Amino acid sequence: MSDIDPDAEGRTVAATVSFLATHHQDRLTPASVAESLGLASTTLESLFRRYAGIELSHFIKALSLTDPHALLARLRPPSVVGAWRPSSRLAVIPWSAALSLTTSVIRWGRHSSPFGSVWAATAEAGLCWLGFDGDAANLERLAKDWPEVQWVEDAAATRDAVEQAFEVTRPSLDQPPVPVLVRGTPFQIKVWQALTAIPAGAVVSYRDVAVAIGQPKAARAVGGAVGSNPIALLIPCHRVILTSGALHHYGWGPARKRALLAWEQVAFGDR
Repeated sequence: MSDIDPDAEGRTVAATVSFLATHHQDRLTPASVAESLGLASTTLESLFRRYAGIELSHFIKALSLTDPHALLARLRPPSVVGAWRPSSRLAVIPWSAALSLTTSVIRWGRHSSPFGSVWAATAEAGLCWLGFDGDAANLERLAKDWPEVQWVEDAAATRDAVEQAFEVTRPSLDQPPVPVLVRGTPFQIKVWQALTAIPAGAVVSYRDVAVAIGQPKAARAVGGAVGSNPIALLIPCHRVILTSGALHHYGWGPARKRALLAWEQVAFGDR
C-alpha cells in the first residue's frame, strides 16, 4: 500500500503557491523554493506539475507579470469590451421565488486546490457558492443569503464543479455548462454575468466592466458588485484590476489573486 498522502501533497503545493505569491518580488528558482520548504527540488517540481497543471519555473516567471506596470500593459483596450460574450462554460441562473423548492436543501463540501482549501455549496438548480478557506464570515454570509435552508455536508455533490473550476485545459465541446445559481440585485447579477465573458489569461478594469454593461459611469458600483461575487474563479472577479494596473481588493486575499492571475497566464496565455 502506498504511503503517499494526496491531501498532504495538495497542501504542499498550496503552501508553495502561497509562499511564491507572497515573495513574488524575490529572485527565486525552483531549487531555492524547494530548499525553503524543506523538499527536494525534483520532488516539488513533480508535485507542482501534477497538482497545478503547469511547470513551477513557468509559474515563478509569470508572477513577475503581476506587478502594476505589467498588468497595465495587459489591460484589454476599450474597443473589445463591446464584443464580450458570456462564457459557454457557465449557465448563470438568477434565483427567484419559483426556485424555492430547489433550494430547500444545500449540499456543501471542502476540497483541496493549488490555492488552498476550497469551500463549495450547491443546490438542486446549481452551484451557489465557491470560495476559499470557508471561514466564519463566509458561513455567516451563506446563512444570510440562504435562510431556512437545510445544510448537508456532501463533498461528492460539489466535486465535479470544483474540478471544472480548476481545469487548465480547454473544456471539451460536448461538456455541459456548469449551472451556477446566484442571488443578488439585478445590477449585481448583470455585473457577474459580464465577468464570465472575461477570457482566462486576460485582465480588464472596473471601468471596462461598467462599459460592458452599458453603465460607463458606474465603475465604483461595479467594484462593489465584483466584491460581492459568490462564485470564485468560475465567475472570474480576480481578472478585474484598477486602471492603474494595481490588483486592488480580493475577498480571499491579494496574494491569492496574484497567484490566480499568474497561473492563468501560464495555462492560457494572454488572451
